[in-house]
Amino acid sequence: MRSREKHDHLSSSFTDLMSSLVVIFILLFLAFVHEQEERQESVKDKLLSELQQQLKEANLDQQNIKKDGDAVVIIVPEGLMNFETGKSDLKDGGKAFLAKYIPPISKMLVSDFRNDVDSLIVEGYTDRQRAAGSSEEQGEAQNLILSQERSMKVVEESLRDLSGPDHIPEREFFLDRLSASGRGEQQAIHQGGPENNPNLRRVIFRIRVRSNAMQDAAQEIKADLHK
Repeated sequence: MRSREKHDHLSSSFTDLMSSLVVIFILLFLAFVHEQEERQESVKDKLLSELQQQLKEANLDQQNIKKDGDAVVIIVPEGLMNFETGKSDLKDGGKAFLAKYIPPISKMLVSDFRNDVDSLIVEGYTDRQRAAGSSEEQGEAQNLILSQERSMKVVEESLRDLSGPDHIPEREFFLDRLSASGRGEQQAIHQGGPENNPNLRRVIFRIRVRSNAMQDAAQEIKADLHK
């Protein structure tokens, strides 16, 4: 009887010990995840400040350059990237804007944020106008393709602005992280208003900040447990 009671006591103590270790593990994990999230937020704040400085002459207000989730987004000023209805050709003002700001911004990203930027996404958008005779589904599909073409035009022009031997590091950085995304009528549906809205026929630059919270936290916890 005593032997059995002793065995039960040891089993209970072992269970309590394991439960305590699990709690400690979870607390450590959450602490490190929180630390990584704070670091990501700090990087976004710094990136936002640097972009505001780089784009100071473009007279961007706070609604044109801001934090959005895990990224900092740049909405090109009205009139520069607004496309003609049903077209994806860049206006001269848009080309001039890219030629002026893409090289210095890319240089800043490479020198100060090379290990922090996860991706650079150029998002294309359309208004809600559809070709005559198109159904709603056909119109949405056509605008999705059109928005993709618009984003690709901006990507092509941006890479053209980074051609030449003076921009090799920046071009490689962009090629490794840059992508084009057609978002169709997404913003037009969300904002409502008239179908023909030139302010919605545009592109947005989304600079996503890397987040390795899970992996980093797990590695830190493993290291602490082996000390």
